[in-house]
Amino acid sequence: MFSPTARPTFSQVCVPKLMRALREAGLADVTVMVGGIVPDEDEQMLLDAGVARVFHPGAALDDITAFVREAATRTRAARFAA
Repeated sequence: MFSPTARPTFSQVCVPKLMRALREAGLADVTVMVGGIVPDEDEQMLLDAGVARVFHPGAALDDITAFVREAATRTRAARFAA
């Protein structure tokens, strides 16, 4: 999970670069989620870039945990399909 609050342009610059690098490395199945203060206008851009989910401040830990478990299950199933 990355927190775009570290830099004002993190969600606009770094996350799309990360998503592109993952695709180029053949790792498009890696689930990326972003957490923190993400401007409303950046959220759709992140989702369009391939971010699986954006968690905002105050997101319930149970929701985050459930998402991580579901994502891990999907990735495992895709990678180790018989």
